[in-house]
Amino acid sequence: MKNAYTLVEVLTTIAIFLLISGSVTGLFLSSVMTQRKALASQKLFDNVSYTLEYMSRALRMAKKDDIVIAGVTKNCLTGDKVNYILSDGDRRIKFRNYKNECQEFFIDNDGRIKETKNGITLPLTPSDFIISTSTSKFLISGANQTDNLQPRVTIFLDIETKGQKPESKARIKIQTMISQRDLDVQE
Repeated sequence: MKNAYTLVEVLTTIAIFLLISGSVTGLFLSSVMTQRKALASQKLFDNVSYTLEYMSRALRMAKKDDIVIAGVTKNCLTGDKVNYILSDGDRRIKFRNYKNECQEFFIDNDGRIKETKNGITLPLTPSDFIISTSTSKFLISGANQTDNLQPRVTIFLDIETKGQKPESKARIKIQTMISQRDLDVQE
């Protein structure tokens, strides 16, 4: 009598092999998708972190607006001795920076944060991210010298990657508050 395999044994072995192979392949594909999502989240977080740090440094060093140069008062903002102003609802913040230049950060309609300084507008966020223009905003407290509050700017951002597959999209909602460095006392 010869040792041979029956058809049932061969089919059972093939079924078990396919089941194990399918599980391993599914696990591998799942880990690749998880890694893509983690990389997209890390890229988003790195860019948002850089942008917020850049904006924070500039906003922290803002100066009161009434500046006299060669006997002439030059105002960048509307208002008397203000530190910051909002415009376009709450999507633009304008201030005088530490170099006495007018500077503005704003959330543009194309979903990017941009900066205007010395008449030049440049984007601060890359084009592959989109900022929600309906939920992202700036908030100011203590902007006037007469309110006895230290000037503070709160930034609310809702940012996500765009144009990617849903399984590799990343989204972050972040809020930060920046206090002006110089003590705001009445003169």
